[in-house]
Amino acid sequence: MTGLAVGGMIEVDGVTYVVLPGPPSELKPMVNKSLLPLLSTGQGRLYSRVLRFFGIGESQLVTLLADVIAQQTDPTLAPYAKVGEVSLRLSTKATDQAQADKRLDEMEDRILSKSNLKQLMYGYGDDNSLAQEVVSALKVAEKTISAAESLTAGLFQSTLTDFSGASKIFEGGFVTYSLEEKAKRLKIPKEQLEHHGMISSFTARKMAEQVRELTDSDFALGLTGVAGPEELENQPAGTVFIGLANRKEAKAYQINIKGRSRSDIRTVTVLHAFNLVRLALLNDGNLI
Repeated sequence: MTGLAVGGMIEVDGVTYVVLPGPPSELKPMVNKSLLPLLSTGQGRLYSRVLRFFGIGESQLVTLLADVIAQQTDPTLAPYAKVGEVSLRLSTKATDQAQADKRLDEMEDRILSKSNLKQLMYGYGDDNSLAQEVVSALKVAEKTISAAESLTAGLFQSTLTDFSGASKIFEGGFVTYSLEEKAKRLKIPKEQLEHHGMISSFTARKMAEQVRELTDSDFALGLTGVAGPEELENQPAGTVFIGLANRKEAKAYQINIKGRSRSDIRTVTVLHAFNLVRLALLNDGNLI
């Protein structure tokens, strides 16, 4: 027994309904030990595939796929949302992996034909993440990365080191929260920071440029913004600027993350940073 949550299964008019607990620590054992054996008692077994998306909300994704969801029989699809991203689980009952792959491939192709979903999908699997995909891509490309962080206070760099072998791609970086530390550690003229403000595209771009030069990395990020809840430099909470630099150029991107907690703003900012690197790697290392 794992936890106190209960699950249930009932059949009504030939349709079987299953109710499962939400917490993964209770959900997974119940699915693996109780539900899957029941589903496998007939001919064939259940196969699943998880598609992961960044840059679209759950409600928008469901709206785009309204016709697919309304017409689903086998395979079925179910959306799942977490902070900053969405996944789709495709499931089919088949006699073997080859049959399942054919059905799941057809459903996946239909999903990715909608709008720009192909560009927003970054990977597969339950045990995956945008950060993991980027770290793997940097390793394959044999490129290194560094970062200078303000509002995220080291969260981007900490996330990089969650994965084995991060030392092959991570050159190190800085956490420069104050204007004085940005000037001192990153060697950005203080008068320029005072003129443009810490919450600006200029500062994000210069942070990326300077940390890349100081660490001699292939890519570098500069993260600055307002985590909230109060305004800063007359900018509302959720105003974020991300600088990205390679060995040829540097750009700044403004992102507005509204209606989120301080923690979520930081988390979503880091996801956007990883996604910008992902897109650059897909573009032969050129900034988008």
